[in-house]
Amino acid sequence: LVLNTTTVVPLEDVTAPAQVRAYNSINSINPGKIILGESATALIDSLAADTLSAYKDVTAGDYRVSLADKDGNLVMRNGLVTLNQGVVKSVVLFEDKTGTPAAITVSDSKAPQVFDFVFNAVNTIGDFDQISVYFVKPGYTMDNTLYYINTLNYASQSSMTLPAGEYTVYIVHKDANNNKSLLAQTELTTLVNGSNYLVVAEKDATTASGYKVSLLK
Repeated sequence: LVLNTTTVVPLEDVTAPAQVRAYNSINSINPGKIILGESATALIDSLAADTLSAYKDVTAGDYRVSLADKDGNLVMRNGLVTLNQGVVKSVVLFEDKTGTPAAITVSDSKAPQVFDFVFNAVNTIGDFDQISVYFVKPGYTMDNTLYYINTLNYASQSSMTLPAGEYTVYIVHKDANNNKSLLAQTELTTLVNGSNYLVVAEKDATTASGYKVSLLK
């Protein structure tokens, strides 16, 4: 007989700062300046193309995200990121289908990344409506891996939790007949404890396929 129960509710520290980082996938904005809100001072003063910044502490709130080029000219000014107390987020800067700079925001895990790792995958490839992302351990293939994102729409993000180990990441396009085209892949990578991983599928004119997948931490 249970007479009473007690539910423990975790309390958020209302004074805790949020944390945010940014990835610049725009080769023509090199470096870029990232500005939050109406501040005259850049949160990230110089972020080279194909570079992920370190996390920055930010007071909780709703912020406009602006991007300026190296001369200080604003090339994007209507992004939005909501940062609650203690949250951790990443902002991916990319060019949309019209060549206009845009931003996608993802929520990173606050849990220790030791035995399980939360991967956030972002698709900035506008040539297709959607792609698939496969995380493949040695000895496995895309056909029998347990870890994949079957549908990742353009300009969207999805997450996948992986156990510790080694993985190759593949990005694939499937046509209407389910035929697969390999767009890009990473090297075999061992997951590093304490890292928040970000996978970004991008266009890249310097590769044979015209695409690449960036594995960032």
